[in-house]
Amino acid sequence: MFSNFRLAQKAAVLVAFWAVLALPALATVTVTKTVDLAFGKFVPGGMAGSVTMSPAGVRSASGVILFTQGVGASGSRAEYTVLSGPVNTSCIIVLPADGLIALTGDGRAMGLNSFTSLPSGSITLNSAGAGTIYVGGTLSVGGVQVAGPYLSNFSVSVTCP
Repeated sequence: MFSNFRLAQKAAVLVAFWAVLALPALATVTVTKTVDLAFGKFVPGGMAGSVTMSPAGVRSASGVILFTQGVGASGSRAEYTVLSGPVNTSCIIVLPADGLIALTGDGRAMGLNSFTSLPSGSITLNSAGAGTIYVGGTLSVGGVQVAGPYLSNFSVSVTCP
């Protein structure tokens, strides 16, 4: 019985070793931000609200938020370029988790959450192993948020088989 137990242990170790060897290696992919996510110019109306920039570049607001006019007023979706990935391969887009990113500036920090991408969830890289990802998100704005520039930095990654 002891020898059967040792044989079973060795077989289990070999199966575990084989399983590790059979896992595909993840490809290293370069993702570069080419356009910042910007929410444009707006004025909070005394109550908390939010400004959303969709990955399609459409800006909207909830609560009492007034959009202003002028240069840079409309904002922009973020754009990331994927380079040096595996050709003609579907890869998973990894966006920041909620609660981790905040814009900081002259007033209280504003949370940046609910990230979305276009394409959504995954991207199929082209014959050169490249592609473009557009990213949007929702900015939580305080009712008496101080005017001024607010900045943050976040990254997007891509996981490919």
